[in-house]
Amino acid sequence: MSAGSFLNASVGSYRLVDFLGAGGMGEVYRAVHPQLGRVVAIKVLAAPGQAESLLERFRNEARIQAGLSHPNVAALYDFLELGGRPCIVMEYVDGETLDQLIRREGGIDIDRALRLFEQIGAAVGYLHGRGIVHRDLKANNVKLTDQGQIKLLDFGLARSAGTPKLTATGHVVGTLEYMAPEQLAQQGADERSDIWALGVILYEMVTGRLPFEATSVTDLMRRIVMAEYFAASTIATGLPKSVDALIAGCLQRNPAERIPTIEALLARVRSTADRLRRETLPPGPIRLVSPSRWDLLATRIRAVGRSPLTRRAALAAVAIGAVATIAVALAPGPKPPPPPPPHDPGESVVVVRPDPCGLATASSPSDSVRELTIDVIGGWGELRCGDSLLGRTPAAIRIIPGTPVRLRLVRDGYRDEPVEFTPTWNTTAMPFSMRQETDTTRAALLGLLGWLPFGPRRRKGPPSGPPLRPTNEMAAVGGGPTSMVISVASDPGCVRDSNEDAIAYARPLDPAERERAGVLLVVADGMGGHSAGEVASRLAVETVVSSYGVDNADPQAALIRALKLANRAIHDAARADSTRAGMGTTCTALVIRQGWAYCAHVGDSRLYLFRDGAALQMTEDHSAVFDLVKRGVIDRDAARSHPDRNVIVRALGSRAEVEVAGWAQPLFVRHADRFLVSSDGLHDLVSDQELTEFVLGQSPENACADLIALARSRGGHDNISVGVLAVSDDAPTMELATPADGAEVR
Repeated sequence: MSAGSFLNASVGSYRLVDFLGAGGMGEVYRAVHPQLGRVVAIKVLAAPGQAESLLERFRNEARIQAGLSHPNVAALYDFLELGGRPCIVMEYVDGETLDQLIRREGGIDIDRALRLFEQIGAAVGYLHGRGIVHRDLKANNVKLTDQGQIKLLDFGLARSAGTPKLTATGHVVGTLEYMAPEQLAQQGADERSDIWALGVILYEMVTGRLPFEATSVTDLMRRIVMAEYFAASTIATGLPKSVDALIAGCLQRNPAERIPTIEALLARVRSTADRLRRETLPPGPIRLVSPSRWDLLATRIRAVGRSPLTRRAALAAVAIGAVATIAVALAPGPKPPPPPPPHDPGESVVVVRPDPCGLATASSPSDSVRELTIDVIGGWGELRCGDSLLGRTPAAIRIIPGTPVRLRLVRDGYRDEPVEFTPTWNTTAMPFSMRQETDTTRAALLGLLGWLPFGPRRRKGPPSGPPLRPTNEMAAVGGGPTSMVISVASDPGCVRDSNEDAIAYARPLDPAERERAGVLLVVADGMGGHSAGEVASRLAVETVVSSYGVDNADPQAALIRALKLANRAIHDAARADSTRAGMGTTCTALVIRQGWAYCAHVGDSRLYLFRDGAALQMTEDHSAVFDLVKRGVIDRDAARSHPDRNVIVRALGSRAEVEVAGWAQPLFVRHADRFLVSSDGLHDLVSDQELTEFVLGQSPENACADLIALARSRGGHDNISVGVLAVSDDAPTMELATPADGAEVR
């Protein structure tokens, strides 16, 4: 039988409704009790005719888990059968595994990592207190609920005092990267083996990678047995030495030299966390500085209707933004980062010391070094480390992933361009732009005047027009040989009398600020009824625009953080007003910065890339129907007309915390690329082939208008929002276009 073949089967009173995954012992499904509405996870033993030892291990897992009751341990409810196969019915944990979190974020903030790790340690301490050794602790067996609670899973390899011997002589069980040296030597596992695995997990949490990695199993086992790894602080720059010491206390070759008990480990975790909090307190009074550096003069948020309250809030934001712009302009520049701490000669692990510019040195271990290329878009520059010339671009440099690089590009007649970034293990090239020396005073003053309430007055369009009412606008953004033209439009459709969509773009007028932040395009499709849905979508767009604009982090991380802040804002607003309970929204955001594209999204609003004459969907719908497409139950064509196509499984505002999907790597943007963002009111009714013809065959402004007209001609059962961004090396500079058919210029 293939994986997931038991879908819709019944186990006792439960129906298997979703396939969650498979492991060495069986398959796991999400199941529902039809009468009670109770949702559980059910593990079904792998196959009939299995070895007696596997069956006994399965029963042993059920026996151990049935006797556990702890807030950080997944509960077991029942032990049933499906066609002669034993099944474990357990608590369903809605969230992501720690492994998924680490892969998505690359490394967890140390304060949050220690808080989560303390929960994991509490669960393992509970097991040890009952005489149970887990023996398979790893990031994939730890799940994080939507409320931020840790749940320990999978007790298939756990042993207690009454557990029979299930491992044959000469066999090793467990996950190699997390196994302690004594487990590899088949000397048996005890509580100290779990402490070793906890050290591996903590290392992985704070660095985003495992401490023991190699290209062959033999070399991997050698490194584990020798406890040979790089200190976490050499991978995650700025990590305190106290965290290195905490990890080293777990990863000692000799079990007798490790931190002896979970209680002792947790005491050191709390002590480390307290020390970090004390060290991060400012030395004097805290000064609050408004961080608004994002020029919103060219930002337009389009949704039908705007309440007086929203207008007053926008005017207040304008005034605050003007003051903040002046404050930031007059504020002193940031202080240079402190030098790295000196090497502790008593440390038992290898420490890599990069030079002041963050480059690898001759003494850096070869397996921790990567090479990447620094280049200048449409030109060249001299790459320097301090006063030392490294070469002329394109220049190859040797770096250590996770270590910040601090260089600069220099060229006569151009401004010095800082080359400051933190490379990952997948970074292979970094493009930069250099700007000619110009007087920016006039541009800065014009940007400030754009904030003021006595700026350009609104003017009305024609008093009447056809039913189609798109609010289009177009502006040329970017500079140098490449321009970007953006057009956005939103329409209530043919059926609904209100528009719960919101769509916007934002781009700084100041070239330096545009180089820093890039250009943002975002769409949201609200849910929860006329008033609530409109509030949710607008709040999402406004929060994403304002939050992203003041975030100096990597664009991908900044986008994800902006969507999470929007989720929190919508969730809190719904809790504060009972009339808006349950409101939410989808959201898809695109940023193009310095020749690279970044994306983050939640829900089923989409981003498409049009390249080489084809439409490529760059986001994955968070919907029940798309889950069927992924599993091969239906194809994409069938999904378009599926009755459950609008059932969303993930949205902003539905929970206090949400998983935001983002690209693992940025996309290098080519000339002639075009991007489209849309709500499902468009892509439900228009095929990919038609999208390609409309987007590539005309200007972005006309593409937006014609796509909305096409969707309306087919019934327009939902609100329709569309935004098109075209990249061109010959795009004309255009003034703000005049909206058609009665739309206002805001």
